[in-house]
Amino acid sequence: MRPSFGVRRYHGPGTTGPDNFSFDSLGILEEWRRTGRPPDQLIVSHYREGKEIGTRLVCQYPRVAIYSGNGNGEDPVHYVCR
Repeated sequence: MRPSFGVRRYHGPGTTGPDNFSFDSLGILEEWRRTGRPPDQLIVSHYREGKEIGTRLVCQYPRVAIYSGNGNGEDPVHYVCR
């Protein structure tokens, strides 16, 4: 887990807590094994206080997800990995 910037919230796996992200890690590993290609990005579910509020784009290091400036910030289609 790592602290969020500016507030005392913590990001971690799961669906409970003030601000968490969850994804199918086993499915990702199985797909990697099946195809032989590591994922270059992931879509993760964003939960706040146990309720899913959206999804986010997570990019392969060293790239980061950059918001386009338009649209819902909880929708990964509005981000690009750079």
